[in-house]
Amino acid sequence: MAGLPPHLILITILLTVAGQMAIGSILKKTKQVMGLVVAFFVAMSLSIILEMFISRTGTTLDGAFLSSSYLGEFNFIVDYVSGPIAMTILLVSLAISIYAYSYMEKRIKDEGRELLSEMKLFYLLYYIFAISMFASVLSTNLVEFYLFLEVGLISSFVLINNYGYGERRKIAILYLVWTHIGAVLFLVGALAFGYIYGSFNVFDASGRILSASSLPVNISRLVFILMLIGMLVKAAAFGFHLWLPYAHAEAPTPISALLSPLLIGIGPYVIFRFLVPLFPAPFESARVWLAIWGTLTIIYGGLNALFEKDFKRFLAYSSISQMGYLITAVAAGNIYGFIGLIMHYIAHAFGKATLFGSAGSIIYHEDELRDMRKMGGLLKTLPLTGNTALIGFFTITGMPPTIGFWSELFIVRGAVDAFFLKGSIENTVLILLFIGFSLSISYAFYAYKNIFQGPPKFEEKVKEDPLIVGSLITLAIISMVLFVIGPAFANTLAGYLNSLNSLMGGA
Repeated sequence: MAGLPPHLILITILLTVAGQMAIGSILKKTKQVMGLVVAFFVAMSLSIILEMFISRTGTTLDGAFLSSSYLGEFNFIVDYVSGPIAMTILLVSLAISIYAYSYMEKRIKDEGRELLSEMKLFYLLYYIFAISMFASVLSTNLVEFYLFLEVGLISSFVLINNYGYGERRKIAILYLVWTHIGAVLFLVGALAFGYIYGSFNVFDASGRILSASSLPVNISRLVFILMLIGMLVKAAAFGFHLWLPYAHAEAPTPISALLSPLLIGIGPYVIFRFLVPLFPAPFESARVWLAIWGTLTIIYGGLNALFEKDFKRFLAYSSISQMGYLITAVAAGNIYGFIGLIMHYIAHAFGKATLFGSAGSIIYHEDELRDMRKMGGLLKTLPLTGNTALIGFFTITGMPPTIGFWSELFIVRGAVDAFFLKGSIENTVLILLFIGFSLSISYAFYAYKNIFQGPPKFEEKVKEDPLIVGSLITLAIISMVLFVIGPAFANTLAGYLNSLNSLMGGA
């Protein structure tokens, strides 16, 4: 651990969750509740920074906290792959936790509920949801990953059920059923893998990723398919997407700003992190068809976004489309695609959190307005919201000066290297990908024009809530800062991935 105490991340998680339950229950002011959550997110961020930059080993294991002859070891791994994803989850969750204060205070008051107790419950569930995502991407064991994922699904289900819009209880059940279909498929595959392979570990004691190439071919293929489909359901890929527009549109906006930017992207991340190295042969045989699936997801989500009139549902369809980019990046199966995947997870996280936050700002300041046909000229009414939304659209469409420019550049390079002039199906992937890019730009700036440009439909300039716009400005600035450091990050990531031949499906 290079001088670091063992179990640093685990201890920080346990202390902050326990502190949220114990200290949060006795606080008397709602701002104290928010402040506690912010402090805990900062503590978690420091634990990751210590693991990544003080140890300087490239790969750091936090220390096994559960060991079994059958289950294997539960541990947390921090490296140049999981570390940036985990930090993204913490930073977005931190910014949105501040954003959520004003938004949820108004929402709870509008529903006539007791403010302090509801804010305590909201922030407790919010913190558990965010930390479960954080822990899942650091997991080294298939069962460990599933358990943390399950905690995230249940806590987000309760948040939608308690604080959502519309027919929130029906939508929460729809969300729970669909996401559990994906989780159970993954679990069945994982259990079959562990039973036959003898362990659920994905990494060995040194942090080197393992391979299941010794499994019988038919068994390996079946397990791969089960786990792959499970993660595609999680990612709301085309055909498995029905739940997402309802859940993400009708969730309370601060939770939408975690569900779309953070949670669903874990699906493609796990395909890359676990399935590619564990099942190199099945992955290689499925690569082209997975790329077709990814590009169809881009186009399907983009077409629906182009014609959607509800701002939050528009963003939900956009998230489906963006998951297609992540799936296509994985399917490229080369280092450029993998770098594009990691960078686009980060880009989509900051860009989409900014956009959902912008939608929530309009809802907050303009009397629950969500219909884009009734908007227009809001840049004059809500200038800070409008300008940060523009940065959000730049980020998800790959425009400079945001990290989205680099992420989409690497995805294109990976796809071209993998599929150009390799056959008619492979060429179809590239054609669909470039159609998808055109759709993304079209729906993004068509929506921006309809919402923020043109003559204002609201006469008075609104005083924007400082916590809401402050959070949006922070997210937008991070997107632009990451544009500056993007090439250096990509070089570091390339060197690290090149050193992990097994991660590329090699050994």
